[in-house]
Amino acid sequence: MTTTGKTKQSARGKRAKSAMPESEFHSEARAILSELRKYLGAAIEPATRGTTPGATEWSRALDIDTKLAWKLTHLLDPDGDLEALEFVPGRQAFDQILEAAGKAGEGAGGTAKKASEASGAARLAFERYETLVRTHAGSRKAFDVLVTSQRPRGTSRAEVNLRRGAVEANASLLGVRAGAQVAIYGLAPSSVDENSLDVMGVRKIEGTERMRPNVNWRIARSFKTAEDGTPLPGGPEPLVKAKLSKALTGLPVVPDFSTTPLPTLARLDASPSAVEFEMRGGEVGASARFDLTTAEIFRPGDNRYANKDGNRRTRIFAGVRVPCDLLYVDLIVHKDLFESTEPSVQIVSTLHTGMSLEFRDSDILPIEPEFMSLGRGLGKVKDRERPRHAELVRWAMLEVGWNPDDFDVYRFKLQYPPLPSGVAFDWLRRKKK
Repeated sequence: MTTTGKTKQSARGKRAKSAMPESEFHSEARAILSELRKYLGAAIEPATRGTTPGATEWSRALDIDTKLAWKLTHLLDPDGDLEALEFVPGRQAFDQILEAAGKAGEGAGGTAKKASEASGAARLAFERYETLVRTHAGSRKAFDVLVTSQRPRGTSRAEVNLRRGAVEANASLLGVRAGAQVAIYGLAPSSVDENSLDVMGVRKIEGTERMRPNVNWRIARSFKTAEDGTPLPGGPEPLVKAKLSKALTGLPVVPDFSTTPLPTLARLDASPSAVEFEMRGGEVGASARFDLTTAEIFRPGDNRYANKDGNRRTRIFAGVRVPCDLLYVDLIVHKDLFESTEPSVQIVSTLHTGMSLEFRDSDILPIEPEFMSLGRGLGKVKDRERPRHAELVRWAMLEVGWNPDDFDVYRFKLQYPPLPSGVAFDWLRRKKK
């Protein structure tokens, strides 16, 4: 759950771009996009002169349907980068725009002649665009995925739809799905060591169901690492002190926020420093849907101050282990712990990270989540979509003996997180005085 290491960034979700040469695809695509904008814009100019650029206005001026006009406005938007190529109409629709522009611009004299010449150049640019599609993607559908992937960061409808499709495909192939993975992480000065901090973790999978009856799925993991990412033996303490059943030995279940009865769960000792818990096969569908909440605390969980060799980070990582519709994380950070209670945020692929949770720039995913400050104290933790969420947060704070008025709260949301992936929250430690 926690790792340490040198800080790679200081601003949330930002990092320096590496100076890499542009690929052949990028160069060709950018040149063709420029040609399409130049000549297509010139071709429709006589018909749209004096018209405010927009789907409704251009639909009227060119006598084309609004959906096609909407594509045209996005394609010609000068602020759009390569992802604008996603809005290039098909050949028939492209010709329709040029023909409509020619008719609407009739009688414009020299301007109409220039527009006609531009139409010819636009058709040649469209042919080069079709060659680009065949060369680099093979099909228009694959090409649209390719250009959408070039978007630096964003939450466009196309991107969300791609992630939703991936979750649905994974759920069908892997045989399990959850409505949400929820986590609440709290960080405070340690109660056992003045040079350390304690880390509380509450994790919940909501609306989890099997799609096939014979699916075994690992749904929880606990481990601890040293400064260099090396796994350490031992583990956290459960927040619920009640005696656990033999079948759930070591799993820190919170019964009041979990379904009763739970599915059959088994403990797997993955390594000397990691313990995993597996859901065994059973009934499928909504009738066997369940919520599982666990809660634990690391005492101590990490160093509180910068090391002698310089400032270093404290990292909390929330990984996605089940195909789910939402990743939802609340961070509760003591006001006196770090140089800033607001962390930097990176969404990363965990395909190559391993247990150390160290990642390279190439592992960072170009996804923009919803991340907000809720203020100090727990007064604003309520969520209408999760009526008992605030109750769960308050229960956890009470169990560990923390005063809510001393903590800043942040919330992270990501629809349809890719699998395998996770989000890393990094804080810069203070120097010890």
